[in-house]
Amino acid sequence: MMEHHHLLMNWNKPIDLITEENSFNHNPHFIVDPPSETLSHFQPPPTIFSDHGGGEEAEEEEEEEGEEEMDPMKKMQYAIAAMQPVDLDPATVPKPNRRNVRVSDDPQTVVARRRRERISEKIRILKRMVPGGAKMDTASMLDEAIRYTKFLKRQVRLASSASHSAWSSYV
Repeated sequence: MMEHHHLLMNWNKPIDLITEENSFNHNPHFIVDPPSETLSHFQPPPTIFSDHGGGEEAEEEEEEEGEEEMDPMKKMQYAIAAMQPVDLDPATVPKPNRRNVRVSDDPQTVVARRRRERISEKIRILKRMVPGGAKMDTASMLDEAIRYTKFLKRQVRLASSASHSAWSSYV
C-alpha cells in the first residue's frame, strides 16, 4: 500500500510551490493537507458495510479501499453530474475525422480494426458519462471513471439503506 506523505505549511501565508526551491509538485506522493478547522463544516460520507456474509470478502475489501475521504468539491461535482441526463446512443457520439488511408482487406487486419473501433466508441461514450471526461486523456478518464463509479455505488448503498430503514420502521 502506498504511504502518503504530508506537507505541513502555514495556511495563513500564501505560498507558491511552483517557484519555491524545494518544490513538491513533481512528486505525486506528496499531499497538501489543510488543518482540520478549515474543513470543520464538511461531514465525511457515512460508511456502510454489506451484511450479506459469505464469499464477498474481496468485494468488501475493494469497497473499504474506495471509502477514502473525497474532496468536497469533487463530491459536489459528482452529485451534480449524477443528476444530469446523459445521451448514450452511439449514433450521437461524434466520431473523430479520419484521413483517407489505404485500408487493408486482410481478414486479420479487418477484425483488429473493428475491435479497435469498438473500443474507441466505448471510450467516447464513457468520456461523455464521466464528469469532465471529455477534457481528459484516456488513462486519466478511466481513473476518474473508477472514482465516479465508486461514488455512485456509495450513493446507491446510502439510498437503499435509507429506504430499507424507512420501510422497516413503517412496518
